[in-house]
This record gives sequence, structure tokens and C-alpha cells, in this order.
Amino acid sequence: MGKDPLQQNRAACSAILGGRRLIPPFTPFELKAESAVKHRVKITFKDGRTPYVGYCFGFSRALDCDPEIAEIDVKTDKKNNWYESFDETEVEDIIILD
Repeated sequence: MGKDPLQQNRAACSAILGGRRLIPPFTPFELKAESAVKHRVKITFKDGRTPYVGYCFGFSRALDCDPEIAEIDVKTDKKNNWYESFDETEVEDIIILD
């Protein structure tokens, strides 16, 4: 059986050339957000607000954002175009529901 896609991703992101990392390794938040893509999720927040339940359709790594804070993108359901993005700094946990 082939390697787990997350393991392959970690290996690719940790590639070393001339003693320098090409891309920084995924943070724990980024790994969890990546594994949540295409799943129904529940996002809990550090400030205690009501959890957000929806369909995760993507995430952005910290190195792709300005300021450099990772985020997760969640729709209320698969069919609509309305979505919310939540920064790593405000998310307590990402719970996969399916």
C-alpha cells in the first residue's frame, strides 16, 4: 500500500537542498486543516463563541497569507457559495464530523 498523502506532503515540504529547507513543514493547524478538506467539520473557537459547522473546502498555509497566519475555509453547505475563513489564531479545534 502507498504512503499516506499527509506523510508524502510532509516529506515534500521538508525537502532539503544545500542544507536549507525549501518550504517550511506544515504546522499542526495546517495538517489538521488539510485533513479536513472535503469533510463536514465543526470549528470551535478560543474565545468561546458558538461553534461553526459546515463543509471545509480549503485552507491556506501561513506562508501564503499576509499576515502569515494560516486559515481554514468553511461553507455552510457544499452547494452554496457563501463561506467563512477562520484564522489559526481564533480556532481552538477542527473536528471532522464525517
